Amino acid sequence: MRLLFIRHAEPDYSTDTLTEKGRREAALLAQAAPSLQMDHCFVSPLGRAQETASYCMKAAGKTAKTLDWLEEFDAPVDLNRTPELLAAYPNVKPEPPAGIPKSRLTESEAKGFPQGEVPGNGEVCTPGLYRLRRPWDIGQIYYAEHPELMDPFGWRESEIYLKSQMPARYDQVVTAFDELLASYGYVHENGLYRVEQESRETLAFFCHLGVSCVLLSALWKTSPFFLWQNLAMPTSSVTELFTEEREQGSALFRARRIGDVSHLYAGGEPVSFACRYCEVYSDFSEETGRH
Repeated sequence: MRLLFIRHAEPDYSTDTLTEKGRREAALLAQAAPSLQMDHCFVSPLGRAQETASYCMKAAGKTAKTLDWLEEFDAPVDLNRTPELLAAYPNVKPEPPAGIPKSRLTESEAKGFPQGEVPGNGEVCTPGLYRLRRPWDIGQIYYAEHPELMDPFGWRESEIYLKSQMPARYDQVVTAFDELLASYGYVHENGLYRVEQESRETLAFFCHLGVSCVLLSALWKTSPFFLWQNLAMPTSSVTELFTEEREQGSALFRARRIGDVSHLYAGGEPVSFACRYCEVYSDFSEETGRH
């Protein structure tokens, strides 16, 4: 069996669509779509993934099934209720006074206030409160000082995990993923996959960086925090895994490429900075990254 994890093209988070650059990326990805030899396609319900997939579906003559659990992984930490976790988010500050345009918020931020309210006029009016934070946006110093986050099993005992919405959300996503693979003959069992029926089919998932790391962590029985901290798969990139069945009836998934953007290089399109942070701390701007 072959799996493809395809990240959406460069997004405009404020509208959950693609930027003009993102549409160029999606068009170049679509040129490569027939060569991806996708048998079954699945897509996140979020607009940026849907729009990216639509280019490829048209080019490959395919349709994609929407799966709700493929949406971006969002199991937030509420710093207003867990101030002891502020050390994990070193540059996060409470909200300034009201009046910030909603267009300046990412999709997650816009829906992530404790009261869950962004007024209809598009202005935030929750001064003094912290936005909900994703558990995977933690600082590298906190990560290094908490080795349990790197441990294949110990990450489930970490404070970030236990004090976020991860316990239910992670298992929900992984269970749905395992059920899908089982329907194609690969049953998750004891850290490997029992092969009930051999398959050479390709499953393609058009989704997001965060949830891709969750799915990879399930396949590889490793910590999602390890992948969140160490992988930066660019927008429109392709990650490809094959089953390896060296012992009859048993399989593991092995990556042949991670975050491949050769279609962008072929089309002369620069790789987006989306998903990265500032390369050097002294150069912090909207154009080059974020702290």
